[in-house]
Amino acid sequence: MSTAAHAPFRVLMVGRTGVFMAPVAERLMRLQLAERAIPLNAIRVVSAGVEVCDGKPMEVRSAEAITRHGGNPDGYVARTLNRALVDRADMIITARMDVHDDVVEQFPSAESRTFTISEIGHLYSEVAEMAPLAEHPGLLSRRRSAVAVDPDFDLDDEAYDDEQERRLFERIAFACDWLADVWAAIVPGAGAASGTGSARSTTVDIDAFGVAVRLVCDGDDPERLARAVGLVWSRLVRQDPREPEVTVHVSVLDRHEDRVGARRAGHLAYATIDEALHHLTSTVTVRAIDARAGQLVMLHAAAVALPDGRAVGFVAPSGTGKTTLARVLGAHFGYVTDETLAVDFRQRVFPYPKPLSIITDPELGMKEQWSADSLDLLPAPAQVRLTRLVLLERIPGRVGPPRFEGIPLLRGLAEVASQVSYLPRLPGKLHDLADLAEAVGGLVRLTYADAADVVGVVPALVAGEQGGGGR
Repeated sequence: MSTAAHAPFRVLMVGRTGVFMAPVAERLMRLQLAERAIPLNAIRVVSAGVEVCDGKPMEVRSAEAITRHGGNPDGYVARTLNRALVDRADMIITARMDVHDDVVEQFPSAESRTFTISEIGHLYSEVAEMAPLAEHPGLLSRRRSAVAVDPDFDLDDEAYDDEQERRLFERIAFACDWLADVWAAIVPGAGAASGTGSARSTTVDIDAFGVAVRLVCDGDDPERLARAVGLVWSRLVRQDPREPEVTVHVSVLDRHEDRVGARRAGHLAYATIDEALHHLTSTVTVRAIDARAGQLVMLHAAAVALPDGRAVGFVAPSGTGKTTLARVLGAHFGYVTDETLAVDFRQRVFPYPKPLSIITDPELGMKEQWSADSLDLLPAPAQVRLTRLVLLERIPGRVGPPRFEGIPLLRGLAEVASQVSYLPRLPGKLHDLADLAEAVGGLVRLTYADAADVVGVVPALVAGEQGGGGR
């Protein structure tokens, strides 16, 4: 069972007027979450307007669009954006950049939680969503400073003819459906259908850093789905008789109506196997993180190990090259993980050679899943112990060999802490992280240009020949 306590993830949709696009986004987002059996105590969605009078009804055309897409417009009253709404929100999504700027100007503390609809789409395609949902605003915000986001999906607020208006609402509906798929894959309990599956379902059992996860594959062709899952998760498929700690039901169904029915029954349901594999990587990872909250230090980090079991972890924000580094280094050293490094308080590493996620469709944020075996990465030793923690800084085009720099402990902890899942759940909180950093000889920053440049320095890193920082 998870030791983590989950409060609702609160989403605030903000438009200019609060009576045109914002209510459509609110109600269609609620519809998509409900169709995926996500309860209100997991994600709550409300809306507001920058320029609106409290209590004003939504526009008739907005209500018609909500009904046309299967939602319910009843009972909506507009709310003016205010401090209480902003402070309660975990994520704020605006129709376009000028509304974003107004929100941030009025409430500067909300900047790291406020995104345009274009930013949401582009940034999610850049980052790995393999973290609890509460961490996602931080993941997206940290990546935003390094990515030029095309405002191609931002919504206008001008006068429309009927056809332009229809396309506008279609775009909102698409965004809500897509975002609901992202969130449904990782919210606690999603995919946890009651029962054991249909008579045709096939199970695949996975070990995710010690957490027994059972994937119940169902849908139009359960055996084909199970084979695909088993292939990409080949390094982690387990045959032991343990009862699963986590069970996830996943279906691939061609008909939209069938997917809706499966989701309402508690399944994660997708149109294609590729979509299912893409989202399942997040699902398995986050379920395991939830189950081990407070028991392990879980870093957003790649790691490789020498044959004797000594390992180095490379810590960096999502989307900055950890998977590429793991793929290159894994051809020379034991592949431990490319994204989630789980370590106990005695430096024991729980290898997690998950599929490597490679972006194939940037516009949809789809990532193709490749198993460690398919990429011919070397297996990690049976026993792995962390002996080095490295903070990565990749500078494309940088000339010269990789550069190492010892980091003072307190400064380094400030960076590492933002890459730890459920840090507040650890018994000693930041003290546990500091103890781990000191146990591995301090923290080191590695500045490099290409992953191939790092291969030759790994043995020295593992041996501690590149010194760490002091206090």
